Amino acid sequence: MLTEDWITTSWNADPVETLDCKAIIASTLWMLWKQCNVRVFGGAEMNADMLVRRAVQFGKDYAKQGRPSCTPARPQVARWTHPAEGWIKVNVDGAFSMVDRLGGAGAVIRAADDTLVAAAWEPSAGESSLRTEGHTLRLGLRLAAGYAKVEVESDSLELVRIMQN
Repeated sequence: MLTEDWITTSWNADPVETLDCKAIIASTLWMLWKQCNVRVFGGAEMNADMLVRRAVQFGKDYAKQGRPSCTPARPQVARWTHPAEGWIKVNVDGAFSMVDRLGGAGAVIRAADDTLVAAAWEPSAGESSLRTEGHTLRLGLRLAAGYAKVEVESDSLELVRIMQN
């Protein structure tokens, strides 16, 4: 039996022409991974029937977005850029573990000529990844105290948006 036929008959799905089978399979695998995390970290588990129904709906919703299902994404390479002459750049990054509620905060300061100005790391106990990222920003700003022209860079989009607003 073809995969498309199995999806249509086993899941009582719409005809294959209206489904993106690859999206359904991918969303099913994602839902299975998510349920493994729920089992490990606690939370409300769902039965197999509900998991499949949600995966099919997720696949349908994805297909409606008009995205190609098999187009590989080109990796985006982020490169460090120098600050303007006379400025320093503070790069901050944090890591947080939901399991043990511990994390770490790190900051590095470089000058326009790429020389290391300062660096620091410290443990961070917190409630969330965002809180750890905030701790990391505070560490970087403390490290940059005394400098007038400071550029800060973080990989936490949520923290950056908060700071911009």
